Amino acid sequence: MTHSLDPTAPLISIVVPTYNRAHCIDEAIRSVLAQTAQDWELLIVDDGSTDNTADILAKYGDKIRVIKQVNAGPSAARNLGARSARGKFLAFLDSDDKWLPDKLTEQLKLMSHEGVIFSATNWQGKDDTSGITAFDSLSFNETWIC
Repeated sequence: MTHSLDPTAPLISIVVPTYNRAHCIDEAIRSVLAQTAQDWELLIVDDGSTDNTADILAKYGDKIRVIKQVNAGPSAARNLGARSARGKFLAFLDSDDKWLPDKLTEQLKLMSHEGVIFSATNWQGKDDTSGITAFDSLSFNETWIC
């Protein structure tokens, strides 16, 4: 990540690694475009897809930045995206997932507290009987070594 004093740099860099996800990448991208927080860049790292993922990505033009690499796996794709990011904050979205519209806004609120250096969100799912089954937000204000 190369965030600097550049006033044109986005606040958040969103990295989406993808490999042969033409059937679902569109929904992931649309969930980012629908965010209430808008100061972001969206980096899609195409990990050597052989399906029509490139065609899906092309329709977004300059709304996204596509980075292509030879297939090296999702970790390598995430790392390339992180190295290419310009934002102050880094967010990851899997290409088969989607975000609720306020996801970034809520995480930015968490990150605005002094000393908070990391935040994560859990998942939200639905079952046949009760609807939403889980959602959680976490923040950490101490150094974690992983």
